[in-house]
Amino acid sequence: MADERLVYWLVRAQHRVSTWLLARAGGEGGVSVAQAGVLFALEAEDGMTSSGLARELGVAPAAMTGLSKRMERAGLVERRKDTRDRRVMRVFITDQGREMTTRAADVLGELNAELRAEFTEDELAVVQRWLEHATNRLSSPEGDGGT
Repeated sequence: MADERLVYWLVRAQHRVSTWLLARAGGEGGVSVAQAGVLFALEAEDGMTSSGLARELGVAPAAMTGLSKRMERAGLVERRKDTRDRRVMRVFITDQGREMTTRAADVLGELNAELRAEFTEDELAVVQRWLEHATNRLSSPEGDGGT
């Protein structure tokens, strides 16, 4: 029977992935894993609200505010008040942010190739299905999958 410590291995893998990414993409002039997540989200939908980004990335709104402010100081994003509701902050990717997104995508491509090595497409499909299942099953605040 397979090792049943799925959470242990999932957390351990997440830590290793973050460490690997930080070493390759977060060096001098690079971006952190969290910053890359913001940039990828903005590439898909530029001008997202800060609260929308927080939901998309699964972080607290206050954490998103701090992260977006640091990214603005680094020149990766621009924060602007919504034109219709001045209480709402929208976040836009800058040209420098787009360059960093390209760099991060290259690093992620390298990581994906490394992680895919020695696995068949069928095996990877099962891994992906399991990860999607875990994500969806635990998506409610109660962790009950919304049931």
